[in-house]
Amino acid sequence: MDRQEFINTLISKRIPSSLVCFDDLEGRDDIFWVRQSPLGWSVSYVERGQEYGCLGYPSESDALVYLLKRITDTYELLG
Repeated sequence: MDRQEFINTLISKRIPSSLVCFDDLEGRDDIFWVRQSPLGWSVSYVERGQEYGCLGYPSESDALVYLLKRITDTYELLG
């Protein structure tokens, strides 16, 4: 999965793509952050300037597949 596929899937599920930030976090808060790290790719949640739940993945595709499932599962629970 690439970024465009990820964003298109969010949009098709009526989930705001603004929930996710790629690489540059400046000025953003209460958001999922996907970025390249020294050992691969990482996904975390940033709230009030603090990073939570940082997980590492070998590829951007793996990180996006994980994040898509996490976001869609949450939205389904919220109904």
